[in-house]
Amino acid sequence: MVKPAASILVPCYNEAETIGWLLQALAAQDLARGRLEVLVSDGRSSDASRQVVEDFGVGESGGEAVE
Repeated sequence: MVKPAASILVPCYNEAETIGWLLQALAAQDLARGRLEVLVSDGRSSDASRQVVEDFGVGESGGEAVE
């Protein structure tokens, strides 16, 4: 397992309309795969924020990080 070169914590609350584009922008960075760790902390959103994050692929990495 490659150790991340950078970790980014993204707090969110009811961000279903915007969290997707943020995750896409972070995934498009020039770091090699696995070198950028993105942790999303959902503050109990009442919209579809969590679903958007999960659909992006967070579940593939333990439900806490998107690469």
